[in-house]
Amino acid sequence: MILVGEPDDAIRATITSKLLEEGYAVLATADGSSIVEMVRQSPVSLLLLDTNFLSQQEPTAWCQLRTEGEKAHIPTLLMVTSEYEITYFTRRELHIDDYIKKPLMWEELQACVDVLLRRGRSRQRTSKPLSRAKLRLPSSEEQVLTAGELRIDIRRYQVTMRGQPIEFNQPLLFDLLTYLVRHRGIVLTRDHLLQQVWGYKHIHDSRTVDVHIHWLREKLEEDPANPKLIQTIRGVGYRFRE
Repeated sequence: MILVGEPDDAIRATITSKLLEEGYAVLATADGSSIVEMVRQSPVSLLLLDTNFLSQQEPTAWCQLRTEGEKAHIPTLLMVTSEYEITYFTRRELHIDDYIKKPLMWEELQACVDVLLRRGRSRQRTSKPLSRAKLRLPSSEEQVLTAGELRIDIRRYQVTMRGQPIEFNQPLLFDLLTYLVRHRGIVLTRDHLLQQVWGYKHIHDSRTVDVHIHWLREKLEEDPANPKLIQTIRGVGYRFRE
C-alpha cells in the first residue's frame, strides 16, 4: 500500500487516481499530523509525502518510527518545491530515500515509485538496508574498498574517512559512493548513474544526482565547496579521483 500525504485536494486526488489505475493500493490523507499513527496501523510499503507533512511531525516521533521493525524499511519519497527543502530535510536526518520536484510529471513519479518499492522489498529481507552494490559483488576481495584515506566495508555497511566513522542513513548515498569508488578515474554521466545506482530505466530529473553528490561531498570533503575527491566534469557528470 502507498500512503499519499498531500494537503492540496486536487493534487492528492490526481496522484491517487493515477496510482489506482496502475493497480496500487492507496491510502491518501490531507492530515499531516496523523501520518505517524497511520503508518503504524496500516501495511504501508511506500510513503509519498509533501514536505509540509514532515514539517508537522515531531522529529523524535518520526525517527522512532523509522526504527520500529519493518516500519524502519519503508522507503520515503518526498515531494518538494525547491532544492532548499531537500537540503533542509536531509540535514534533519529523517531517512528520506529520494525526492521528486513539483509540479509532478507522472512518468517520473511512476519511475520513482517502482524503484523505491523494489528497494523496500529488498530491505525487508535483511535487518540492515541492503544496497544493490552489495548484491553484485563477485568476490570477497571486493567486500572492502579503499581510496586514499576512505575505506568502505560493504559487508558491514560502514564507511570511515581518516579512521573516523561516517554515518550513512540513506542507502542511496552508500550505493552512490560505492559505485563511484569502484569506478574511480572514470567519468560517469548523470544518466549513467541514474540507471546504475537508482535503477531508473526512463528519464528522471538529473538534479537528483547533483543533490546526492552534494550530500556526499558534505560528508567526505574537507572543503565541500572545493571538492578534491568527487570532481565535477562540466557538461558531462562526475569522477571520483584515482
